[in-house]
Amino acid sequence: MKVFPAAEARRHFGELLSAVGQGPVAIEKYGEVCAIGVAPGRFEEQADPKSDRGQRHHARLGQQLIERDRLIHHQRIAIDLLKAPLNTRKELIRDARATVERWRKNSLSSSDYIDRWAEILRMPLRRMADAMTSDADGWGPALRQNSPWIRPHAGVQPGNSSPSKGDSVLGLRPAPER
Repeated sequence: MKVFPAAEARRHFGELLSAVGQGPVAIEKYGEVCAIGVAPGRFEEQADPKSDRGQRHHARLGQQLIERDRLIHHQRIAIDLLKAPLNTRKELIRDARATVERWRKNSLSSSDYIDRWAEILRMPLRRMADAMTSDADGWGPALRQNSPWIRPHAGVQPGNSSPSKGDSVLGLRPAPER
């Protein structure tokens, strides 16, 4: 699904309309989807919850939004890790590694996920941050679905990847303003 920031959608409305003709388009405001545009014929076809195609389409859109939330969540985790003091960062990574080892010990996840997360958590910090937020050779969405980052996340409720303003996803306190 193509995504347009709201300001860009306003400035390039003709381009937005062309994109809607190709398929659904999400419009974002402040990093969250606030509207989805679809062509009228497609909307009528997909809005019918009784049709198989409509049900499949609604399920796919729901999954796309869930993955988008997971990606944003992991991007925020990566930023928190990069900004965290060294001792805090080490503790957070140690906890994530312990979670992966618990998965291995108790057979709580597929060895594919365990091995891939173990490899990511051994990387230097910047590479780790990139790997957590990348497609990871097609494994990105699956890895984010089975993630070792289980600490309480400040301001994040299920289905909402956006912490309150100034909150850190990992519960870290923001640096005082100068």
